Amino acid sequence: MSFTVAYNGNTSTGGSPPIDNGTYNTGDKVTVLGNTGNLVKSGDTFARWNTAADGSGTSFGWPADECENDYKIMSNWFGGTYTLNSVISVPIPMWVANLDGGANTTSSITLKPGSIIDNDADTSANYLRYLYVSEITEIFMNAQNKGWYAPDGSNEQSCGEALSRFLAQQFLVITGIGTFWSGYELSAYWLNSSLPPLSPGSNQLGGPDTCLTAAIDAAVTTTTIPVKAVLSFPFETTFVIQIDSEQMLVTDSDGSAETMTVVRGYNGTTAAAHANKTSVYQNYGSRADYVNTTLEYDHGIDPATGCAMLFLYYLNVQLGFSINDIIAAAPGADQAASCLRGVYNNLTQDPGDPFPFFKSLLDAAFPPDVHTDQIPGPNPDNPWPLGSLTFWGVKDTWGEDEVNDLVTNGGGVYPTTGFWLMLEGFNKQVAGSATPSLPKISFTDMTCSFDLSSGIVYETTNPYVPQRIRYPYDIHFTEASVKAFPTAAQGEIAEPGMSSISLLGTTIPALGEFFFVPGANPYFTNVIATPNPADENKPYRSADLRVFTATPKRNPTPVPGSPEFRTFDTAGAYGYITSLIPWLNKKYGDPNGIDPFDSSNYVIPGQDDALNADASVTPFTRIGKMDYINYNFAVARVRLRGTAGPLGAVSGVKVFFRLWSTQSTDTNWNPSYTYLSQPDSSGDPGYPEAPSDNHTIPFFATENPDLGSISSPEFGTNGVNNQTITILQGDTQWAYFGCLLDVYNTTLKVNGEFVNQAFPGNHHCLVAQIAYDGAPIEQIGNTVVTTGNSTQLAQRNIQVTSAENPGSIASQRIPQTFDVSLTSTVLHLASTIYGTHELSAADPFTIQCTTGAGATYIPLPFGDGARLAGLLTIFLPLFTVKKGQEFNILVQRFTWRAFNERARAAAQTKERAVARQRQSLRNPNSTGSLIPAFPLLPVPKSERLYLGSFNIQIPVSTAAALLPAEETTLSIFKARLNAMAPTNIWRPVLQRYVSYISGRVSGMGGDPSPIPPSLTGGFTGASPSPLVWYAGKVCGLVFGAVGEFEGFILVGEKGKERGREVRFESREEGIREIVERAWREGVLVDIFSSEEEPRHVHRIIVREPLKHI
Repeated sequence: MSFTVAYNGNTSTGGSPPIDNGTYNTGDKVTVLGNTGNLVKSGDTFARWNTAADGSGTSFGWPADECENDYKIMSNWFGGTYTLNSVISVPIPMWVANLDGGANTTSSITLKPGSIIDNDADTSANYLRYLYVSEITEIFMNAQNKGWYAPDGSNEQSCGEALSRFLAQQFLVITGIGTFWSGYELSAYWLNSSLPPLSPGSNQLGGPDTCLTAAIDAAVTTTTIPVKAVLSFPFETTFVIQIDSEQMLVTDSDGSAETMTVVRGYNGTTAAAHANKTSVYQNYGSRADYVNTTLEYDHGIDPATGCAMLFLYYLNVQLGFSINDIIAAAPGADQAASCLRGVYNNLTQDPGDPFPFFKSLLDAAFPPDVHTDQIPGPNPDNPWPLGSLTFWGVKDTWGEDEVNDLVTNGGGVYPTTGFWLMLEGFNKQVAGSATPSLPKISFTDMTCSFDLSSGIVYETTNPYVPQRIRYPYDIHFTEASVKAFPTAAQGEIAEPGMSSISLLGTTIPALGEFFFVPGANPYFTNVIATPNPADENKPYRSADLRVFTATPKRNPTPVPGSPEFRTFDTAGAYGYITSLIPWLNKKYGDPNGIDPFDSSNYVIPGQDDALNADASVTPFTRIGKMDYINYNFAVARVRLRGTAGPLGAVSGVKVFFRLWSTQSTDTNWNPSYTYLSQPDSSGDPGYPEAPSDNHTIPFFATENPDLGSISSPEFGTNGVNNQTITILQGDTQWAYFGCLLDVYNTTLKVNGEFVNQAFPGNHHCLVAQIAYDGAPIEQIGNTVVTTGNSTQLAQRNIQVTSAENPGSIASQRIPQTFDVSLTSTVLHLASTIYGTHELSAADPFTIQCTTGAGATYIPLPFGDGARLAGLLTIFLPLFTVKKGQEFNILVQRFTWRAFNERARAAAQTKERAVARQRQSLRNPNSTGSLIPAFPLLPVPKSERLYLGSFNIQIPVSTAAALLPAEETTLSIFKARLNAMAPTNIWRPVLQRYVSYISGRVSGMGGDPSPIPPSLTGGFTGASPSPLVWYAGKVCGLVFGAVGEFEGFILVGEKGKERGREVRFESREEGIREIVERAWREGVLVDIFSSEEEPRHVHRIIVREPLKHI
């Protein structure tokens, strides 16, 4: 037998009943159609089909089918494993009451959709479904018993109330009903709690919850106040209440006595008198933390549930966790007091506190001092996604000559990363493979490409925690770019750079600012197309600044073919550099000729290992058991591009050399402090000076120069470091300047302090500055001049610290002092602005972290305080490092730089023109979560600006090779510590530093105890090499091709050398005078040398008086 199904409108006044053309047999399942014909009846709402016109028959559709389907959705969220019978009998009676208030659950569910009497009732089926989903999910929470519901089973508490409303909104999305139900929004209550209490729009106060039962006076001490009903919050030991304008901290309460113990005048308010029956309000605080704190009996519409709602959407949308995962991640009933914190920790596998960063994202999007009427978008409870994409510029300023060099010699490609785009606020799970649009810079033919060699840099390998994701870009120029530079009359120009990234249907824009400077002035090129060594291309390793060490007793002409050391002392070192500079200018001024800085040309010594420049604790080179005095020099190369001959010459070009007292990232231009100088008659820098704290010290090519004199051999008219540069060929000339880094001089003082005592570190930053009146260094507007972006500053790191292999913990501890300006509550700030970090306190004065591949960020708070003396210590893996390995740690400092509003407005307009239209998308990582897709987040107000950097290089070697130098370092730093004033900010740092060096000496098998303090070092724990004795008479003097003294010949008169001639080598003028007179007078002399170097004179004893000495 077959059947058909017919539908009847049953006195409907509009629409049409659906038509089912099917034929069904006994036992077939029939799908009951919905109200597809949009039946309506005046005064009624369609609810369901029934087999009887009066509704007494069997119902189909709502509520039977819908209830079943709705239940399946809810059960699936909770994993389908919880039985509601454990907390409430099923089936669950459900009532609809003519009341306001939503719904409540006891042994049954009462839905309260509004009052018919007040004409605000909403009896639509969808609204009723929304209400009962809110209630039944709370029953599931209770059955789950993992922290969403109160441990005593009494109520859903603040986190559970938010979850039930969140799930009800997800239910609306899944069923296609909508995104939220008006009147049940929570999020704005927390956002507006930041407004002062009692001000318009503020949600900071809840209640009133009770009232005073007697008047109280204005006593300002801790007191007990009488109330009608005691307030309590089981998960909080203290909480804040407000009476009139006074806030009070409740520290205890007595329900039977109906009193609360309070601290008066809390949060900066003033204690005042209050009348009997004055209302008492709960004060929720200004955007207070209800992620780490759950309010157990709080399940209303207030800041606590608003915070929880925002956090649930943060987990679901911003971090991409599914509804099921969020529910299942509840930490357990024993951790209900901080349920949401536990959910985050379980989901992300990150033990950190998520609230500060979560709050910082919201504070940036919704300023705390501004009332939020409603969160924009399709769901007023869901502001996500929120985040930022910002330019992090290493190179944001370009000079015409510099770019011309790139185009001419390097194909127009800047040979290292030009800048980064930094995405913040998202995790790897959500960011996925998305990358920003190729940045566009509004300068002729200046283009960008993704830097494949560097690749995307992540802060952590954890894909679930929000982190900083860094995208690197290369920069390209053409000949047209060179021609587009401004003229000298136009001056510097600024052009915007723009990019954006699309995530979760939202466009996140980035704005940068680039500056272009006219050419035709002396300049440095810090990064070149084909560096040698290849890893030289870094801002802290300028191509035009080099350092080398000379050991004149071993080699009096360290630069081959150059003038030699006349004497092997400090005066000889100054004489050498003053003769070397004009020699370099004469021989290597043609850029098309030999490059003396290229290591393959073997001109400036040590450039194969240019990064291993000398430190300030190696006064000697040790050969065997003999020590030879070292002298360190710096040479800078200045370039000039223009017209050949006198017409294009520039005069008065000076170069200043400054050595930072230790490593520092604060090498940015600061002419009133770091780059202090005495002005010349034009008001431009005349010569460099040291600031009062000696954190930068100038060095010179001449000894004790009269810097203010026009005839000064340093910066006077014909001074070695004050030159006229004339282009002798083509359109480019190289000119050289230099200085002696006289750090071992025992008599040299600066600001009354001995230079060899002024260094709290053994490694340093060296910066050369071009001081040319025709193009002074200028800081225009918001630009910040740094060694990374300026063509008039060149930096070189002087740093190497070795590690032992195999070694102990102490010998693989690498300490490095450093200098930076201002710091304060670093850990608190890191938790506020970083989505994740591994910083922690090792002790009250030390921050520690674990690093790996990628980047580690440490925040420095803004301010104008004193400089920070710091110690950076690296612990290498104890048993895994091997001899021959090398580790490098790059330390960089960035700061914020604000854009002008005009630039931001232009960028905003351009981005909006290409932004996608508002749409609604479903999050693929969620079960039906609706994501509002805003066309464009605001253009950022600032970018990250590079200030400075230094690199820590750690080669791994053996204890035998490392111990002598480490003992010398310890000896020198013991002396520096002894000489340091007790009030010096570096003293506690050096105390720890010396203890670490002592540990390294012990770990390498030495004994630090007997090592004496000595500013010249030279200590060795081994026995001195035995001396070899020769006795005889000088029988000849040895001179070189140009008449220079090279040694003498002794004829032996005693021992095994009797009758034999032995040649000794020496270039010391004092030795020449003695042996020449001994030769002329035929007197007997004793010569002593070492076993390792038997031909080098260690000591001379004259056995007879010399007549003419």
